[in-house]
Amino acid sequence: MNASTARLALDVLDLPPGGTVAVTGAAGAAGGYAVEPARADGLTMIADAAPRDVETVRGFGADHVVERGAGIAERIRALVPEGVAGVVDGSAQTADPVPAISDGGTLVELRGWPGPAERDIRVCPVMVPDRIGDTAGPDTLCRQAEAGVLTPRVAQVLPAAVRGDEGQQIAPRGATGTRRDEVRVRPLTQPSGNVTAFPPDHCRDAARRKL
Repeated sequence: MNASTARLALDVLDLPPGGTVAVTGAAGAAGGYAVEPARADGLTMIADAAPRDVETVRGFGADHVVERGAGIAERIRALVPEGVAGVVDGSAQTADPVPAISDGGTLVELRGWPGPAERDIRVCPVMVPDRIGDTAGPDTLCRQAEAGVLTPRVAQVLPAAVRGDEGQQIAPRGATGTRRDEVRVRPLTQPSGNVTAFPPDHCRDAARRKL
């Protein structure tokens, strides 16, 4: 869902190859999944990050990484004096990045903030339910992951059947609680009804046959 939300945000921006987009919350959930697809679309990517996350965000392929927090608009303008055409706000910074956007540009909000913004800047709140019936989009993301264009953020892979302490493992998360590169697995101690387990490839192939 995070990757689908990021893809939706980039589609709303609809920037041509060669354009420049900035993303806030680039080390987090949906924000982190915006970087690689933007680069695949031929866009120049400016991303924010806390000091501890700079190398992670660079690893996603960001062209420029600026310090997150107050003053982010000024730091983006220092890189692009004319302003960026669009911003994907993945960390609820709302009005803070608006001064970094060029006149008539677009701010895509992933946390629902509706604006307003000055200088004819569009504010577009988006959420993944906006494309609840879209089956082609997730399939494209799956193919991009298989091709190495999109990197799934997996902290740990556990077997389908886990017992005891293994089932309670929780991957480390950032101090701010915004990181989502984690896996949480809890054992099913009281199954309800008959449960049939299928391997992941079976489920994926079945989903594709419905497209």
